[in-house]
Amino acid sequence: MIIITENIDHFATYHEFLGYSPKSSLFFDIETTGFSPQSSFLFLIGMLYQENDCWKLTQLLAEEPEDECLLLRIFLETADRYETLIHFNGSTFDLPYLIKKAQILHLPHSLEHLRSLDLYRIFRPLGKLLSLENMKQQTLETFLGWKRTDQLTGKDMICLFRQYTDSRRNSDNPRSDSARLQTLLLLHNHDDMLGMTKLTCMAAYLALRDGNISSVTFCGFRETIRLCLTFTLSTAVPIPFSLSGQKSAPDRLSATSFYSDYALTVEGAHGTLSLPVYQGTLFHFFSDYKNYYYLPYEDQAIHKSVASFVDKTCRIPAKASNCYIKKSGTFLPQPEEIVSPIFKRSYEENQLYFICNESFIEHTPLQKTYLSAVLRILLA
Repeated sequence: MIIITENIDHFATYHEFLGYSPKSSLFFDIETTGFSPQSSFLFLIGMLYQENDCWKLTQLLAEEPEDECLLLRIFLETADRYETLIHFNGSTFDLPYLIKKAQILHLPHSLEHLRSLDLYRIFRPLGKLLSLENMKQQTLETFLGWKRTDQLTGKDMICLFRQYTDSRRNSDNPRSDSARLQTLLLLHNHDDMLGMTKLTCMAAYLALRDGNISSVTFCGFRETIRLCLTFTLSTAVPIPFSLSGQKSAPDRLSATSFYSDYALTVEGAHGTLSLPVYQGTLFHFFSDYKNYYYLPYEDQAIHKSVASFVDKTCRIPAKASNCYIKKSGTFLPQPEEIVSPIFKRSYEENQLYFICNESFIEHTPLQKTYLSAVLRILLA
């Protein structure tokens, strides 16, 4: 068995957003000759870890089938020293494979008790947002502008490993051929491991989606009917992107919601959001309508405590649909009750609004809360 260890350049771990400790986490990737642990062979494992404030990559390559047990034992003993395993789609293949293979080889392990951080599952929701063809690791690497040296596929690796073991057994084969095949095998796994370190920056999009905003500026209204907010992100996104036009709103929201017309651009740590505003008259509905009277001539509801001063012929018990007051002005849409009081265009409509007055325009923390909530909805 061959064991190779090398230092890897420091990379942005984004551990605060991904929720792991670099010092107690182990990145790993495996190469096998098939999907079934019973009938295939585990021949290569890459491990990336932090040691003395340096990142190190160790690769374990089996040269013969007999090396498989030792290779797996070394990995299991190494993994046992960590709290978190980090991988790409390892929840689907790598971990179940290793657990079953350890069982077959009667090797003790703690894999099922370690925390698992699957970068594929974490970043999968970003596929639609970033218009990615798929969520394969190499697709994400290409999106981020990183070009790997290796060009092999998983199927290529299986054939290559068989050629490698054959070349070692065949004395007629030159040593140079065996060394060339070994280099290609290690390179594929090396780039898979290095590629994972390039993907961690995708966490910046998750931070944006979750509304991690460090500052926001109210830019006023454009063309009198659109709100414009500029903002600064806590973490810069690696690749600029923009979204605009229509977005399917959640079922709880009507088709007339502000989701149908928005524009978002983000570049680095800076972004701009433009949303439609509503100018006109909206209604604020009181939930405890049984404590109100509706005044038909004034077209508004008043509380019973003051209704005693109104002629009985000019008031009727309020219903949920007419227990309101009206207000005219410029309103901003909100995905939930962020700014009170809330207004609606009708009792049946689910879209909420609030009036854009001085208390909002001059209240930066409130703008930040509002923007974060809107981003969480738009980027969901």
